[in-house]
Amino acid sequence: MKAVCAVALSAVACLAQASQLYDGFPHPKWTTRVSPAVHVFEHAGRLRMDFHKAVKGDVFSGSYFSTCRLTGDFDVTADFILPAFPAGNGVRVGLMLNTSPRNGVGFDSSWAAMEVLSQTDGTTAYGADFSNYGAVGAMTTTGDWQGKLRVVRSGGRLTGYYWDAVHASWVSALTTATYTTAPVHFGLTAWSHESYFGGMKTRTAFDNARIESGTCVLGGDEGDEDSPK
Repeated sequence: MKAVCAVALSAVACLAQASQLYDGFPHPKWTTRVSPAVHVFEHAGRLRMDFHKAVKGDVFSGSYFSTCRLTGDFDVTADFILPAFPAGNGVRVGLMLNTSPRNGVGFDSSWAAMEVLSQTDGTTAYGADFSNYGAVGAMTTTGDWQGKLRVVRSGGRLTGYYWDAVHASWVSALTTATYTTAPVHFGLTAWSHESYFGGMKTRTAFDNARIESGTCVLGGDEGDEDSPK
């Protein structure tokens, strides 16, 4: 395992490792972004993101983004759990990359996400959404109420994966030219849109966020200083 280096949070810090559990959800390790009527909290060691049935807005979300930024090649994973995910609820649950830690959905910045989502036909599916909707992978219908998501940047390519528990292997959902070579924050995000939300109480959760490989640098991003803590 490579060395892990860190200094005071007011200075630059880095994490370079073969695999590092980035869990526990303490501030200032994470930056929070939450819309009204979306409840984000830690429960039983998991990060919960719950949607009230009356939540409204063009876009609404609950998000935790890393205050450090991944540089160069990296491999990040996270578990998702869907304790209350009724058919047709319209919520998307994703492992997201974002150039800014302050945008829960990322519409004001460059972003990409590997996700599990509730579709309008009542099914749940895995999908990849890269390059601000510029590259969208084919949806794969699933009955999983828990699973794993993964995003890998290697050179000029970005790949999203979901875990196939039956065959104990990762399945590629989309590989495309990476949407950015810049440093990115990685986030745990649940979001929806008023035009798709089903008006149902929905509960989602994340656990075991992990930097499998790569370097995550703290500092050098003005957004870290004024983001909500």
